[in-house]
Amino acid sequence: MNSKLLKRYCIIKVSVCIMLLFTLSMTLHYLYESNAYMAQHNSRIADEIQKLRFKIMNVHKHEAMLNDSGVLWQEISTSNIYSTFYENNLGTLISNLFKKYYLFNFQINISSPKVVSDMYNKQHINVIKRHIEIRFSSISDEQVFLFLNAIYHDISGYVKVISLSIEKKTDITNEVLQAALKGETIPIVRGSIVFELYNIVGRFVNEN
Repeated sequence: MNSKLLKRYCIIKVSVCIMLLFTLSMTLHYLYESNAYMAQHNSRIADEIQKLRFKIMNVHKHEAMLNDSGVLWQEISTSNIYSTFYENNLGTLISNLFKKYYLFNFQINISSPKVVSDMYNKQHINVIKRHIEIRFSSISDEQVFLFLNAIYHDISGYVKVISLSIEKKTDITNEVLQAALKGETIPIVRGSIVFELYNIVGRFVNEN
């Protein structure tokens, strides 16, 4: 009788150990997958920021060419930098881009248009400058870069990025993933973009 009880006790003990081992294995696997995902995500953010830095450097180099009218004119004659007007509804246009690329909780501050033609000594054009500051939240850093790319391509004018800041607002937890699957917009990152917008507008000059 004692032998049967001992045998049953051993079986129960082994079963408990197996269950604990299985639970521990699943926990370690989940932690490993989570760490791998975060490492990959952080690496992608670092790569995108590095690419953006190179783009900003190229923009600064391009800005230095503004006073070289011959080279500049060849570049801008077929682009959206030169026009006979500048965007009057810039705030609305940027707001629509926010909605398109799932940026929310945004604040936009746009300065009044300022003529800075004297800085460039151009006889037949006016250079219009505006300073824009934007604060926002988003579901991912990827949407921020898509928004910034749209700023470059969808807004008439020359965009000079002054600063870009993106920081993680919350961790990607199971609750966040479940909310995202339900279609809820969860602010994962937040940040700010400061840029200057230049429009080169043609003007009539009295030759007499």
